[in-house]
Amino acid sequence: IAYDRRAHGRSSDPGRGYDYDTLADDLADVIQALELESVTVVAHSFASGEVVRYLTRHGSGRIARVVLVAPAA
Repeated sequence: IAYDRRAHGRSSDPGRGYDYDTLADDLADVIQALELESVTVVAHSFASGEVVRYLTRHGSGRIARVVLVAPAA
């Protein structure tokens, strides 16, 4: 599953919320809405920080693996 992060791809640009807390919460909303379990999260560059923030804010209960590709964090 790939989703458009806010202001990327076909997602609208709300003009705010480009901080790690908000982006991590967006990821949590997607995972929860789709009722995903044992997720392997693959993140590239800036998104690596988003995934780390997700783990610190929401825990690893739904996450099985994390792959950071060329992380910027």
